[in-house]
Amino acid sequence: MLSYIIAYLTHKIMEHLHGRRTIVIGTRESVLALAQTHIVHQYLLDNFPDIDVKLHSLSTSGDKNQIQPLHEMARKALWTEELEDLLLEGKVDLIVHSLKDMPTTLPATCQIGAILEREDPRDALVVRPDLPYRSLGELPAGSVVGTSSVRRMAQISRLYPSLVLKDMRGNVPRRLEKLKNNAEFGFDALILAAAGLHRLNFHDQITAYLESPEMLHAVGQGAIAVETRENDPEIAALIKGLNHGETAKACMAERALLRKLEGGCSVPIGVETSFVGEELKMKAVVLSVDGTQIVETEVSQRTETEAAADEFGREVADKLVELGCQPILVEVEKKRAEKAAADIKRNEEGAAIAINDDVEKSRAGASPRGGSESGTEADDELTKRLPAPPGRRRISSDDDLWNETASRERGRTSKRGEATTKKLEKSKRVGIAIVRRGLEIEILYWLASYTAIILSYPLRVLLRGSTLQRPRSLDPSPILYPILFPVLIALSLTPQEINLSNPFLLANLVISLSNIPPTILPWWDLRWVLSLLPLIPSLSHGNLGIYGGIGNTLALIPPINATLTSALTGILHPSLTSSELRLLSAALINLLYHASSPQAIILRAIMWGGGISLFLLSEDVIRWNVSLARVPLHRFKRAGHTVIGIERLKTLVRKGANTWKKSREASDSEADIAIDKQRAQKTHTRHQSSTSFYFTGLTAEEANTRRMGYAAYVYILILSFVFLGLRPYIGKRALDGVDPFLWAPGYIFCGQSWYQRIIDHLSPGSGYCFTAGSVGAADTRLLILLSWAGILISGLTLQTLFAARFEVDTRRKVFHGMVILMFLVTGLIDPPFTHLCLSLAIAIFLLVDLVRAGQLPPVSGYIARFLEPYVDNRDLKGPMVVSHVFLLLGTAVGWWLTLAGQEVRDWDWSHQKTELSFSSGVACVGLGDAAASLIGRRYGRTKWGWKGGKSVEGSVAFAVAVTAGLGVARWWIGGGDWGLRVWIRLIGTACWGSLLEAVATGVNDNVVVPLGVWAVVRGVGL
Repeated sequence: MLSYIIAYLTHKIMEHLHGRRTIVIGTRESVLALAQTHIVHQYLLDNFPDIDVKLHSLSTSGDKNQIQPLHEMARKALWTEELEDLLLEGKVDLIVHSLKDMPTTLPATCQIGAILEREDPRDALVVRPDLPYRSLGELPAGSVVGTSSVRRMAQISRLYPSLVLKDMRGNVPRRLEKLKNNAEFGFDALILAAAGLHRLNFHDQITAYLESPEMLHAVGQGAIAVETRENDPEIAALIKGLNHGETAKACMAERALLRKLEGGCSVPIGVETSFVGEELKMKAVVLSVDGTQIVETEVSQRTETEAAADEFGREVADKLVELGCQPILVEVEKKRAEKAAADIKRNEEGAAIAINDDVEKSRAGASPRGGSESGTEADDELTKRLPAPPGRRRISSDDDLWNETASRERGRTSKRGEATTKKLEKSKRVGIAIVRRGLEIEILYWLASYTAIILSYPLRVLLRGSTLQRPRSLDPSPILYPILFPVLIALSLTPQEINLSNPFLLANLVISLSNIPPTILPWWDLRWVLSLLPLIPSLSHGNLGIYGGIGNTLALIPPINATLTSALTGILHPSLTSSELRLLSAALINLLYHASSPQAIILRAIMWGGGISLFLLSEDVIRWNVSLARVPLHRFKRAGHTVIGIERLKTLVRKGANTWKKSREASDSEADIAIDKQRAQKTHTRHQSSTSFYFTGLTAEEANTRRMGYAAYVYILILSFVFLGLRPYIGKRALDGVDPFLWAPGYIFCGQSWYQRIIDHLSPGSGYCFTAGSVGAADTRLLILLSWAGILISGLTLQTLFAARFEVDTRRKVFHGMVILMFLVTGLIDPPFTHLCLSLAIAIFLLVDLVRAGQLPPVSGYIARFLEPYVDNRDLKGPMVVSHVFLLLGTAVGWWLTLAGQEVRDWDWSHQKTELSFSSGVACVGLGDAAASLIGRRYGRTKWGWKGGKSVEGSVAFAVAVTAGLGVARWWIGGGDWGLRVWIRLIGTACWGSLLEAVATGVNDNVVVPLGVWAVVRGVGL
């Protein structure tokens, strides 16, 4: 299996890693913006396989200001300005916008390179699920309707003055959650863009579509624009095929009208455009904010080019001016200016008062209190803007990170100094072994290579003729965690016997250097060579230890790592950051090379044989299914038969014959159909994404049948992997040839008389106990399972009863409590069993999430609805629900790593010593993270000095909770002496974890902190 995987990955690396151009797409961080960017991202990947495409997302001014209504903001480029700065600086190559968010006048050297085919441009009414109303007209007087658009407010006020209009900001999932939470927010209905609901698969939330004469949509609504630099013909050529002719002409006319009237998000201007033959028809309306004044017109004109459409839009604007719209626009602008001036004056007065208050407090000896009720600065922003948010977004800071790095180094220095004071014999042996390994020549080669690569980066910039500038933002996580943590963990697994070598070190030195970011070292061949430098001493002496027995495959780690990281990026980005993806790749490679115990072999089979292989074989089918699910019902072809003339039939036959000749061979796959469609687009102005173009030719019944077929393929593939792949492999390699489906019941029920009778009846003489110490151990495992089941049922029942009363973050803390009850103590009774259960839990959750993300019928909808109350913005940012996966991973870290460092060759734990490091992850994610979040959000007042840092109160709560958790676990395993030195080590370890949790950026603290705490628990001999 190992040879096959290495050969396959090496082949893929040779195919994909040489001579590739990287395109960086800029976008906002909102869920909808990322979904829209994915369309462009996928188009580039499908049509230009020789380039790499990366995403760069950020929060714009419009995203950050969630409290002020749009029509009161003075700036027009609320959503685009920061991204355009990156475009002009060359940090991104193109930007994907919602066209309606773009100002009508772009920076001098920027242009709209393409406008994609328009989604449904109408607005949509979403009524609260518990109300029976189906239209705006049915809503009773006094009903509260939420919207952020002054255009919608004006049109609703004109027709339905009895409705109460209330400003609502936030992304689409956030607004829908506010609507459902009537007790807290009090909304009866929302008005949202139908296109956004379609693209996020919220079709079922729509109560009714709003169209003229009731509601005209915004300029550019439903269209996606790609903005590029004017002097970049390469990018222009790449995205040319994205442009849709009719949409571009309609939107150019709308934008010309808006530009002529000098409106934006703050002006109530509505339009509706459509093509009637070759004529473009435009309805346009200008209203006062309260809807009492209105000027409207409707004009049609033949427009063959975008320039003609632009001129047509200006003519419609002139007609509106002639009809008397100018006084309305002047009055709107006057009110906005007055409101802006009043806000500036109020802010200045508030700032002066705050300064005086701080001075008085300083004189009185009290430190100024922050207005924070949360644990992080990102949470503070949400607390200030939104009342009791049900979802929380974790935003990592990009500023002042050098201070964070210094804090980490101070923490590490303190911990090393603490370790040197240990007097116990065990910690002496561990310390001596680690120091000895740290001074060996392989470590020095690694350290010299790493230092030289980092220090050479400024020199390379200067030699290229560029100037060194202080970066606007800096995230050190890519050069810290994926590089240092593999080496740190490998050193922590050093055998206590001084004469034994560390079997994990060499591989992790190579992995560490191969994780150098391409930004620092862009030449792949050089990075591969430098990654192998730590192998030179062992090669020169012919001493490769365990690696010599498998053909010295250490040299293939860099290409395996690169290919695996690329594959994981395709699966999990943007759910995981680049640092998290590289850490995950490092863990999988270690599992591939070093799994030797039965528990690790099962985990390797699940993750490599079941997980990665399953995705590789189902990736295209899942992508087709997702694309099909995103097609609105109204876009499918209607069922029925069409009668065509003989001449039309001959034309179709000729076109089919030409296509046949060009393709040279027949194919029935969607992939080849997509390629043919893409070729046809070069000579046709109308463009759609290849898969969407194909699927819109289906009827709704055909689409449903196809979706069921895709789902059946994936489910059959899953069953095939389980029964034909994993089952024989695990039985042979991990269970001494016993079938896993026979071994598993015996592992749990061996001591039960009823089970023995069943086996004797079904298969006399086959046996039912397969592990040492079976009867007593099996009874214990059964009791553990029953206790876990009780905890799970109680926790889920509690969630169901009280979920509506709490926000998302608090709901999820119930799962943290369940982790503590399940694993802190009972998980230590039989560690191999806990290891196996956590491995299976991870596998099941990933499998379920694959079905959910792939929108595979019939169960994906039920899974999504079950997870909906427990997800936040990061979960919605990408394809994967990462929160619960990270909780499970952080919990499992202790068992996986500790068993890797012990010579465990069977399932009997009766003669093994249980270590405290098993519980390090549980203490961090179950107790520490929950305490830091709950205490920090409610009582956090004093912030750490770095931007984005957690509150001091939250960090103290983390340290106290981890100390308590490790103390309870140590008492349970019979840790022996409880003197002052032990307490110092416990508290010091918890403080280290608290520091790491406070400064961690670019990675999830539910994974990094358990790793760091595990290494310290092992290092200080707790």
